[in-house]
Amino acid sequence: MLDNSSLPVQGEHLLILSKLSILQSASGLPDKTGVLIVSMHAGSITEKNGLVPGDVIRRINGKDVATVAEMLNALQAIAWQGGAQVNIWHNQQSKDLRIRLK
Repeated sequence: MLDNSSLPVQGEHLLILSKLSILQSASGLPDKTGVLIVSMHAGSITEKNGLVPGDVIRRINGKDVATVAEMLNALQAIAWQGGAQVNIWHNQQSKDLRIRLK
């Protein structure tokens, strides 16, 4: 049975950072907030938006996301807008992106 700390979502494999203290330390993240992208399918919307395995999704439209469920709820609530501002941790740096949701 999968718990909310590790979920395959639309071909992506995501992990909650709060469960992985060693990853927070190794990646240089300032805290344990966020959802780690572990893997994705070629051609997925995640890949098309320039995200890569190892990136951590930390905020969506200014709201912190700490779990996969929070991330999915935030995306579902704004899907009609077609895009979102996302803050990610990429290569040991915070990065703001505008992503397409479709």
